[in-house]
Amino acid sequence: MNAPNTIATIEDYLQQREKMTQLLKKELITTQNRMKQIVDKRRSVREFSVGDRVYLKVKKFLQHSFSTTSISKLSPKFFGPYIVLAKIGKVAY
Repeated sequence: MNAPNTIATIEDYLQQREKMTQLLKKELITTQNRMKQIVDKRRSVREFSVGDRVYLKVKKFLQHSFSTTSISKLSPKFFGPYIVLAKIGKVAY
């Protein structure tokens, strides 16, 4: 006698769970789009060709391979100019 009531309860639970899953997916897509818009505001398209001279912006913890002096907050952020030898990919040179 208790089985039909239990089945109805389980079906209600599964429907609520499906609605919640759909809502979460929708909110995730909305949040991802908002984050992409924020990042794209600051992004700029840069393309270089072979032979161009470019400067490299290097993080402080990687500067020891570019500089022989000690790393301080007054050390340069950009190193170069370097000549582009080849274009490997869309953003890799």
